[in-house]
Amino acid sequence: APPVERPSDVSDAPPAAAAPEMKIPASMSEAIQLWSAAQPQQNGADMFSWDDEELLLAATEFNANVPTSGVNPQLDKLYVKGSLSPICDILYTLTRKQRGGKPPPPLTDRQAELVAALLQAIYRIIPCAKGYKMLIEIPHVCDIFGQLLVFGQTDDTIAFWATAILRRLMRCPLPDSIVAGKEQEFKEQEYENKKCMLGSRVLREALLDLLDSALSDLRTYAPPKKNEDEDKQEPDEDDAAPLGSEASRKSESKSKKAGEKLLSPQALAAAQARSDREQARRDSEVEAQRAKERERELDLTDEDDDPRGTGSISTTSDLVLMSLSELLEAILCSRAETTPPEHQHNMLKLLAERHEILLCLLRTSCALTIENAALLLTALVTREPKVADAIADAAMSEAVVLRHFYNGVFSPSGDQRFISRYLVQIWMSGDHSGSAKRLLKHMVPTAFLTYLNMPKLTEPEDENLNSIEEEHFRLSTQASDANSLASSANTKRLKERLKLTLTYSVAQQAAEEAEAARREAREKEEAARRGAAARAARAAANPHTPVKGGYPQVGVGPNGAPQTPPPGPGPHQAGGMSLAPPPLDPNQPQSEAPPESPVNQAAIAAQLAAKRQRDLRKRTREAAAEVRRRLGEENFRVLFFQLTQDQNLADLVWNARTRQELRSALETELASFERQQHLRGVGRVAWNHEQFHVRYESMSGEISVGGVYLRLFIESGDSFVASLPNPQRLFELLVRRMLVEADRNPALCNTAVRCLEKLYRVHHRKIGVFEDMDVVIAILSRARDRELQARALQLLLSLGKYDENAECMLGDAAAEVLVAAASMCHRNPPTIGNDLSRSTNLLMLKNGQAGAPTPHMRHASSTPGTAPAEKAHVEEEGIVDADCPNMWYIAPPGRIPPPARSEQGPYRIPRMKELSDTGELHDFCLCAPAVTAGTYDDSEGGLDKGVDTGLWRPLTNHPTLRWVVRGTGPEIMRPGGFSLLALQMLYRLATLHRGVDLRGVPFHPIPRAKQLLCRPSLLAPLAQCLLANDVDVVDTTAQVLTALVAHNPDVCARMYRTGVFFFAMAHYGQGFVHVAKLVHAMHLRQQNRGVEDAARVGYGVGGKSDKLPVHKRSALAPLLPPALILYMYNYGYRKFAEAFCGDVETPEVIWGPKMRERLIDLLGQHLGDFPLRLRQHPMLQYDYTPCPTVVYPQLEEEMFCHNYYLRLLCDERRFPDWPIMEPVKLLYAALEFHRDEMKAPLDGGNGPAGTAQRDTALGFDEALDVLKLKIGFDEKELRKAYRSLARKYHPDRNPQGREMFEAIQAAYELLTSPRAKKVLAQRAKNSAQSGAVGDDDGPDIDRLRLILHTQMMVYRRFPEDTADYKYPAYPLLLRNLRESLAPNTQNEYRCPPAESGQLGVLLRGIKLCYFTCLSTPGNAKELIRQGGAAVLFDVLHAMIDSLVEPTRDDGAEWVLPKAERDVDATYSDSSEKAQKVDILRTTLKTLAGLSFFPEGRDSFLPMQELLAQDLYILAGLSRLPKCVQYALEFVDHMCAHGELQLSLCRAGLPWRCVPLLLRYDAAADKPESPTGEDVPEHDRETQLTSNTHARLAAKALGRLGGYMLNELATAPQPQVQAALADLLTPPLARLLRNKRADVLLAALNKDVESATKIWNGQMRAELVEKVGGVVADRPARHMDAADVLLAEGQGFRYSSLEGELCIGGIYIRLFVANASTRDIEDSVAFGVSLLEFVQAALTEGGEDDGAAGRAETPSVFAALSALKELLLVDDHTILSVTARTPEGFIGLPVLVQLLSTFALKSQHFQLTSSIFGHLSPKEEFSAALCEHRLLRSLVVALTRARTEDDEISDQRRRQGHTREVSSVGDLGMSAMQVKVGGEEHCWDVMEALCSSTSVGREMIRIGGVPLFCGALVGHPKFSPSMAARVGAMRCMVKMSKNTVVGVEAATVTPNQTFYPDNQPNPRTLALTRTLTPRCSRGSCPTASLTLC
Repeated sequence: APPVERPSDVSDAPPAAAAPEMKIPASMSEAIQLWSAAQPQQNGADMFSWDDEELLLAATEFNANVPTSGVNPQLDKLYVKGSLSPICDILYTLTRKQRGGKPPPPLTDRQAELVAALLQAIYRIIPCAKGYKMLIEIPHVCDIFGQLLVFGQTDDTIAFWATAILRRLMRCPLPDSIVAGKEQEFKEQEYENKKCMLGSRVLREALLDLLDSALSDLRTYAPPKKNEDEDKQEPDEDDAAPLGSEASRKSESKSKKAGEKLLSPQALAAAQARSDREQARRDSEVEAQRAKERERELDLTDEDDDPRGTGSISTTSDLVLMSLSELLEAILCSRAETTPPEHQHNMLKLLAERHEILLCLLRTSCALTIENAALLLTALVTREPKVADAIADAAMSEAVVLRHFYNGVFSPSGDQRFISRYLVQIWMSGDHSGSAKRLLKHMVPTAFLTYLNMPKLTEPEDENLNSIEEEHFRLSTQASDANSLASSANTKRLKERLKLTLTYSVAQQAAEEAEAARREAREKEEAARRGAAARAARAAANPHTPVKGGYPQVGVGPNGAPQTPPPGPGPHQAGGMSLAPPPLDPNQPQSEAPPESPVNQAAIAAQLAAKRQRDLRKRTREAAAEVRRRLGEENFRVLFFQLTQDQNLADLVWNARTRQELRSALETELASFERQQHLRGVGRVAWNHEQFHVRYESMSGEISVGGVYLRLFIESGDSFVASLPNPQRLFELLVRRMLVEADRNPALCNTAVRCLEKLYRVHHRKIGVFEDMDVVIAILSRARDRELQARALQLLLSLGKYDENAECMLGDAAAEVLVAAASMCHRNPPTIGNDLSRSTNLLMLKNGQAGAPTPHMRHASSTPGTAPAEKAHVEEEGIVDADCPNMWYIAPPGRIPPPARSEQGPYRIPRMKELSDTGELHDFCLCAPAVTAGTYDDSEGGLDKGVDTGLWRPLTNHPTLRWVVRGTGPEIMRPGGFSLLALQMLYRLATLHRGVDLRGVPFHPIPRAKQLLCRPSLLAPLAQCLLANDVDVVDTTAQVLTALVAHNPDVCARMYRTGVFFFAMAHYGQGFVHVAKLVHAMHLRQQNRGVEDAARVGYGVGGKSDKLPVHKRSALAPLLPPALILYMYNYGYRKFAEAFCGDVETPEVIWGPKMRERLIDLLGQHLGDFPLRLRQHPMLQYDYTPCPTVVYPQLEEEMFCHNYYLRLLCDERRFPDWPIMEPVKLLYAALEFHRDEMKAPLDGGNGPAGTAQRDTALGFDEALDVLKLKIGFDEKELRKAYRSLARKYHPDRNPQGREMFEAIQAAYELLTSPRAKKVLAQRAKNSAQSGAVGDDDGPDIDRLRLILHTQMMVYRRFPEDTADYKYPAYPLLLRNLRESLAPNTQNEYRCPPAESGQLGVLLRGIKLCYFTCLSTPGNAKELIRQGGAAVLFDVLHAMIDSLVEPTRDDGAEWVLPKAERDVDATYSDSSEKAQKVDILRTTLKTLAGLSFFPEGRDSFLPMQELLAQDLYILAGLSRLPKCVQYALEFVDHMCAHGELQLSLCRAGLPWRCVPLLLRYDAAADKPESPTGEDVPEHDRETQLTSNTHARLAAKALGRLGGYMLNELATAPQPQVQAALADLLTPPLARLLRNKRADVLLAALNKDVESATKIWNGQMRAELVEKVGGVVADRPARHMDAADVLLAEGQGFRYSSLEGELCIGGIYIRLFVANASTRDIEDSVAFGVSLLEFVQAALTEGGEDDGAAGRAETPSVFAALSALKELLLVDDHTILSVTARTPEGFIGLPVLVQLLSTFALKSQHFQLTSSIFGHLSPKEEFSAALCEHRLLRSLVVALTRARTEDDEISDQRRRQGHTREVSSVGDLGMSAMQVKVGGEEHCWDVMEALCSSTSVGREMIRIGGVPLFCGALVGHPKFSPSMAARVGAMRCMVKMSKNTVVGVEAATVTPNQTFYPDNQPNPRTLALTRTLTPRCSRGSCPTASLTLC
């Protein structure tokens, strides 16, 4: 292998694959043996001798058999050690110093060859597992390599292989298979290698000496001598060869060949042979691939390119430089982590001292060397910042910076651009004032430096820039994509290496300082510890030393740490460690502690260590910040990218031409400097970088101020302007340029002004206050250039954004100039048409004639921009100026005023321009405007003109005239745009300061701006800007004026004198918001008239007249309708603007384009030629003249009442529920109209104002005389007469003419009223000369209808608001109703015809009555008091009489269509039928309401019969359900009066009510159908109405019949009740007394059968048939007699109720069958009814029937059965038997009477006895018997003698016959048998009663005992039955057993035999014998008899 073979590990990465496994070759063993046997021999002169040839051959053969990658990594360490030791011994022998420390002698050629071969062998041996370690363990290895590096200064081969071995030691490259899992071990080995080798100072210095020697030719260049062979070679092959080019590769090949020449030809041949054999055994593909990879790393560029242009002039071997650079890079950069810090520091220190070496490395042609040099520079700059400036200065002195800047911009190689840019960044980063930055500013425009401040790019952004840049260079150089990809990969790799170096450098520096701090702390602690031990030892050796003598007592601090005094300096301290104990000071207290205490020393050391750590961290942060500042903060990446791109910015113009100029300048400078280096030598000439400048000739035409190109600055956007770094400086420079060029170069001055405006607009906060505002004002005032005028005004506007700048403008000069500029809007050129005319297609008038628009109605846009062609503009202006009057006089300069003979004129503007062009008119000529009296159309003879001698001024003092006449140059904007800028500035001044404080209190005095601008001379021109034909100007003017009058009452009150209201209303634009806001702010604050005058003439007055209506106080009163003024007052200016510009017709506003056209036209006539004069003289002031009131024909027939037009407000179909803000005020206003309308109208009266003015109003003749007019005048003559007289007598001009002015105003208003037009037209037609005006016949029907409708609507919609107010106009209203009816010949009122219009009045009047009564009861009573009931009855009667066939009609003729059925008929399109029906309904409803009050019912008495008949008819109009409903309600209320109730009954109202009961359907009241079927809505509504009628009818029947109770009670009508009981059945008729009739109605309309109700369909049919027949036969207007009420209904019977017994409303059969009191309201009353019925049965009938015959009937039996069931189911019903009713009836005597009446064995007796049996246990029963003295009757009934029937029944019973109960016959009750009852049961009851003490005593009192005795002994007068005897005996036994009653009974007994003692009485025995046979059957208690 060649001895100078390129090592395989020159890169950072280890070998790609491990060396193949092989045995140790024989040659190697031989070589090892040979090396081992080689012993140095000392022989005289030659210190050593051996067989060099044999050793060289052995080494060569070894190198040939082992690849450069090394031996087998697993080679045994014995062989490694056996190989390395002999070689190193040989090398040590050759390199060691001679005796006396002399350096070794130079090597001979053969020795040099041997050393090179041995180094190659070491290079191959050490890359194994033990090779690195074995090598550094060899003694003197550092000395050996140090001396070899010295030899390398003269021998490149030794230098290369020595550095290659060191490089392997510094990197330890091994295959991955060996390193895997042992990374840390090899890192430690690498660390040991570096520690060993770099620990030698000789080696470190030798390494840099070698590098310095290798670069010596680059620093001192001498042209080589050329021989013949060299002449044949390519010229300058090695000079300036680009990296990676063919020349570079040839240079490397040349260096290799030079190395090969070092060996002999024989050795080379042998080695070549062995190498060929060995190469066959190796893997050729792996070696070839590895060679290709390495070659790609070296060949970075194409052969034909010279992208780097390094300018290399090297003649040394690049391999040596490359190897040295890689060695240093491994030590300090990529492998620095394994380099000991102290060795790093030493190497960096050496490298910093010799930093020029690195710059020389950058001149080499090897790309890898340059990269390593860049990495080393990075490490050096970051680790040694002090040397960075020196390196940068050296780089500039050698023009290296220039070369790499050139490469960074123009090199097509991406790798070269990257490395060059990085180097430039290293050298140029830092202070901007340094030489490097100055050089950069000299080379490129300064604006490029702003890119350095951009933030660091992200990786995607960087990649994006790379792709753009690569595409740019690829297209420009046509490079291949493969080269671009390779370049990109290499660039990426280099970036990673740089990043790693930077990161490690910063981290290593911090780590080193941290370690130094820790080491210092440890040293301090160790010193303190040793000092403490020494002192302790001395103290032990001297026991007499006091304990507290010289040593401190150690205290404990608050945190537990030792606390000692701080150490002090002393002679005994050295280095912080005590060398000897301090001497004792006798003056020192023994308690003080010396500072060198061990604990104290440790604390001091800790404090110092902590401080050291803090300082270290601070320095670390500062160092890191410095690194970032120098290498990271300045973004050179973006700078170089922008240098490759085109730029067209205000401060930077960069394109291909400027880049070419830069390239040419750099190439020229580099070529010149390199030529000097060739001539003088490298390092002997320095580049004068301070004088180098690049001139860009292509930019010489651009005007630059402060580095900014003015043309591009104007074209740039605000974002660029905002990015300027120093706008203050640029602003100052631009101001200077503006002042310099103002008079000299207007175009340049314009440019400067534009730049100033734009700059200040963006940077006004940074620039701050501009105190020279007067300068700009002066420029604006004196400038003739039209563009400069506009630019200066724009600049003022931008400057004025800053408050302090605006305050500088608060002066007279600025205010006058700005107002003059604002008035230039009158010079705006006209355009055809305007917004209003285009939208409405209206024809505007000029001077009363059809034609073009008036001058003040022309429109133009104010948008600033390029004006039209100058010629067209001049022609257009000339056409307009030709219509204007001559306004200007001129005179030559001189005295003021000039002589009359020198005056010229008057002229128009075009003529003055001609004079200026000819030079006759110049700035010093005198000018004065003409004064005109009157207006353009005042007279036919023209104008009375003259010059005002007090207004002569030089032309310079007339700014508007000077700008127009003397102006030069084209206009950049219309005059309207110029004026708009001035107005915006004025608005800024007007709003600069607040007008009120935080409380809203105005300031005094007012702000300075308002004081200036509100002067009459300035305020009037401002107000006149409203006449401009520019919408934007008008809007801005309105804003300015609004701001001026805000909180400025004095000025606001006088604004009318400027004509501002005329000008504002004459504006035709659609955007009216700002104008409306201005008018809204002022119209109520003018003080042009007195309050006392305004009440009469209706003109605008001052603010203190708040008692007047708003439309009377407003200054707009003569111009606008009152509705529009009130609309603005109520809703604000925005709504007003919308209405004013639109077409509106609402109840509050009527306004449209035609009305606005009329207003503008009349205002144009009033202003006359003033707008034309303004065009000639924009500062002319308006001569105020009051404007006559504008009359609008569209409003002549309208009634305006309190904010609303009544016609539209009452049109509730178009405007339903229109909002009414103040309904009560509207009501009272309508009442005033109503009152006035019902009286004779006044002349000119219109509504309520007519009443107030009736006494003082002028007549028509007087009005004509005042205005000096005759009948037949037209509107133009009227206005002209008013205008001339008003101007003459206006109080502001003529204080004595106030009265005349008021008369003029009143006359004008009278003659312009609608009524005056009608009257005067009629007079003119009839040629009448009288001034009297006849009264009208009556009120206007249409007006009256609207007035009544308004009142009605207010009461209807706002009942809560009107509830507290009494309606005061009932007399008028009732009068209207009377007059609306048409009386016939019999003086009866009839319904008025529809064509008369009275029907509408009648309808609204009736509704008004209803709603007024509905709002409050007081109104109803007032209506009654005013006789309203009679009037309403007349209306009702008239409406009913209008029906056709009322007796047979059910209202079918009156049925309305569905659309009108439930709709209010007050709509204007309602039919006559609908109105009549509505009148009928409303009248009936109102009367029904009045009848609720007693007063109302009393008022109906006079017409009660007619009213009852009418109600009878109305209740039958079933097709008019509302009428039926209100009629029933009316009947209900009237029944409260007995007389009216009787009249209603006589009229037959019950017959109308009964059928309505049968139309009820309970299912309709439910929201859903019970069957689940959908019911049509119409049908459901109809049924709901029927249900309402049914309920009302039930209530009416209850009231008519007197059924109702409590508050609804009425006088009973027995006849009516009887008839209803027959018609409805008594149970149902009784339900009429209920308030809620649902139960009755439900029963009547369904089949029901219960104890309380029986009803079915058959009964309904019979009832309907009956009632229908009666109604059909009954006349409509018929009154029955009082004693035959409802006679047709009495005696009516239903077939379904035949045989049913009904007592007390209860059907007995059904009650007995289902005994229950659930449906019975009062069970006690029912029981009483039963007993009353039985009593009636006992008393009724003939005498022949007897009592028993009369009583023993089926009905009595049924009643008793019901009574029995009632007592069983309800215990409370015993009261019906025992208690006394209010009528005095008691039921118990009836029952006792029944016992004595019925036969003892009869069914009735048994039933009665069972009732007694149920009652007997009740105490109430016994008490009642005693109370009512019924016991004797009861005993008599039981003991009475038996009849023949009794005997027969008893006999049948004894015979065992079963007794059957007879049927109850026709009552429908089935046969029944009474199981309980009879005589025995009665005696059981009596026995139970006798057990009571009270009953016993009562029995004794009434003589009951003798009766018992009579029954007992069988007396003929007593009952002979055994039951009676036994019962009597049992009763007596009961009484005898009672201790109280028995004693009393003994006193009344006839003898004592009744009380036997021990012996029986004979009478008793006889009685016993008598009774025994009868008792033999055992049927009686014999034992009791025996006991007795």
